[in-house]
Amino acid sequence: GQDRRYGDHRSMTSATRTGKVGTLLLRAAFLAVFAGVVVAATLYGGSALDQTRGRVEHLLLDRSFDRLIAGNGDGKPWPWAGFTVKARVTSLRLNESQVVISGVTGKTLAVGPAWLASSAEPGDEGTAIIAAPRDPNFTWIRNILPGDLIKVERADGKVFNFRAIRSRVVRWDNNEIDTAGPGQHLALVSRWPFGGPPDGPMRYIVDADIATEHDSVVANLSRPRS
Repeated sequence: GQDRRYGDHRSMTSATRTGKVGTLLLRAAFLAVFAGVVVAATLYGGSALDQTRGRVEHLLLDRSFDRLIAGNGDGKPWPWAGFTVKARVTSLRLNESQVVISGVTGKTLAVGPAWLASSAEPGDEGTAIIAAPRDPNFTWIRNILPGDLIKVERADGKVFNFRAIRSRVVRWDNNEIDTAGPGQHLALVSRWPFGGPPDGPMRYIVDADIATEHDSVVANLSRPRS
């Protein structure tokens, strides 16, 4: 019994040490990439820094979401992140996709699109709001047309398809979104104008309603194959 206890202790210590090494390696890799970003920014300007950093962050968000769906990981894109991934939103016609972070805060909006926690869960009764007024990569929603299908994969494995019904430009404090209204709805929110300041008062919104069962079948058949 004593040998087994010592063996278990050594195994636990080894697993803990392995986990710490993995975290340190990931942190070192992230810092190495960031150092490369800084060099690029020095050579090519601040826009290169923003673009490259954004690509790295979105890559890590995608990886984290895939791991979470597969039953691995805690949903954090990097070990020291103060947030987790929530969903993935995809335009099938445009073949555009982005991972959504849980909770709208200054920190999450600086990284990518985020789900407003006071709104409905995507696919539940009410309106789910996914906003990214500070992420220039989310401006692809400008190309969504009425009738387009938008797929939302949640971190719990549930998948919902929505059909876009309209797009509009409004002030952030007069958006006319009823998060508790009847039906299942989705609102995708970006900055306006698209090249304007991220903290301006205007927003571009794509409104969508839950798709029919037939629409969902078509969406599953037409989704891009890897």
